[in-house]
Formats: sequence, structure tokens, C-alpha cells
Amino acid sequence: MTPQSPIRVLVCALAIVAIATLFALPAEAQVATGKARLNGIVMDLDGNPIEGATVILTHTSTGKSWELSTDDEGRWLKGNMGRGNWNVDFVAEGYLPDGLSVPVQELNRSKPITTYLVPGEAGAAAGTAPAGAFSTSLTNAIKVGNELALAGDHVGALAQFEKVMVDFPQADNQYVYLVNINAGNSAFELGDLAKAKMHYERVVVADPANAEGRMALAKAAMMDRDLDTAMTHIAEINLDEIDDPLVFYNIGSLLFEQGQSAEAQSYYEGAIERNPSFADAYMQLALCMIQQGNMAEAKAPLEKVIELDPDSQNGALAQEFLTMIG
Repeated sequence: MTPQSPIRVLVCALAIVAIATLFALPAEAQVATGKARLNGIVMDLDGNPIEGATVILTHTSTGKSWELSTDDEGRWLKGNMGRGNWNVDFVAEGYLPDGLSVPVQELNRSKPITTYLVPGEAGAAAGTAPAGAFSTSLTNAIKVGNELALAGDHVGALAQFEKVMVDFPQADNQYVYLVNINAGNSAFELGDLAKAKMHYERVVVADPANAEGRMALAKAAMMDRDLDTAMTHIAEINLDEIDDPLVFYNIGSLLFEQGQSAEAQSYYEGAIERNPSFADAYMQLALCMIQQGNMAEAKAPLEKVIELDPDSQNGALAQEFLTMIG
């Protein structure tokens, strides 16, 4: 038996792992810091800026939290934020507290969050925010849905987001994104691809340049084994403007799952270019090279996997590959 035979067996095994973990977040992506940012403005019901309001940002997965204060124009900004769901709470003396949950992605630049705080004096809480603004009841309803999804209750989360759409019909692009991307994700987790696509399509209809919606539709199309549709959506994304290595990793995984190892290789290389410490991307890059018969070229990324993540399953597999290649 030649050395290539056990290597092919390992390639198949790793391919199964890659498919099973498609679009899952590697451990390094769970941190609360990154290249994303959030910003906004806090105002009273008359549209006057509230200076000195406290903005509390909490990453729901890690508990990492920051506190900011609004400037004399009521504005605030936080950079170096990681991907994931963030609770954003607003507190100001003389006003009722408010807050919302925001899914932060590095695929799209988040739109500014406009917050209207209701005076806290007796009798004033009945005031309403200007037309089109996210009211306290709406932001709380979205927050409930996000919390259900984070707890793994995707049935409850999907029902909550669908209820939000009925109770708070709005055409604002940020609203359409927030509600439908989360509803689609819960439907996807439940295996209802038709419903997931419906919600994702609403996102891109409202905002054709929304990269997160396009990637979600590509993911759903790939689950239907429709590579052409998946790549059509990916072609609509301006990858040159995206710094998130997971975007490139996930596209590579879409292609790799379909046996397009040569095409997948360039995307794994793009992921590594954006994060030179991305061990999973090095593993997949090596796998692409091996599938194409480029055994000698695969040595460098395999050695990088061992350097970056020696105690992991991939580290052990990388060592086994190197032993077989010789």
C-alpha cells in the first residue's frame, strides 16, 4: 500500500469534520475583541442630545463589558469589538433606562444606533419616541428573541421574532436586518431551510449590499447542494473591504464541501492573510493541497498547525500527515 492511501483516508475524515463544522465559530472567534465597532446618539423625545449618558456594552457570550459616556452632542463610539451579540444599555439621570441587543458582525459596518430616552418623572413615561425610532418595547422584544436563541431555544426565538414582525411592522433597514437575520438563523438551526431562506431574502431585498444576508443565503443554498446559487450570492460581496477571516474561511468551506479544493484554497489563503494565527485555516489549506496531490507544498501549513495548536485534534492529525508524507 502506498503512503497516499492512508492520507486519502485522513483527507476524507477531515472533510467530514469540515462539513460538520461549516460556519461554526472557531474558539478564537468567541473573544469579545475584534475589528468591529458600534456607535450612536442618545437624545430626549424632542431630539435634543443627552450629554453624559452612560452606555454599557456587554458581550453576551463572554460577559466582557465596557462603559462609555456620551459627548456634548449625545454621541458615543466603541471600536475593537468582537463579533457576536452585544447588550447595549443606556442610563441617564432623569430618564428611564433603555437598551437593546445588537448582533455585531465584521461583515458589515454597523449603522449608528439612535436612542430616545423617556423622562423618568411621574407621568412622563407615557411619552412616545418619534416615528420610526426603536421604542423601548420594540428593543426589549428583540432582546427577548436574542436571549432565547443564545439559550438554544430556537423554537421560542423564532416564534418571538415572528411575533415582533407582527406587533412592530417597520420598513427600516436596520430593523429588517436585526429581526430577519436572527429569525433566519433560528430557522436554520431548526433545519427549516425554506423559512431560513425567506428571512434571509428579506434582508437582502431591503439592503442588497448586506454581506451578512448574502453569506447566510449562500450557506442555505450550499445546504441544498446548490453551489451555483451560493457562489452567486458570494459574488455580490465586496471581499476586498472585509477584514473578517471567518468570511473567507466559510467561503472556502462551502467550496471544499463540494470538492472544489483548488478554488477553496485561495479563500483559506485569504483567511490566513487576515489572521496569520488562524490554525484551522492552515489545516484546511493543507487539506486542499493534499487533495490536489501537492504533498510537498502541504508541509508548510501542516507545520504551522502544529506550531499554533499542537495539543488539538488538528495538531495531532497534522503530525500524522507529516509522518506519512515524509
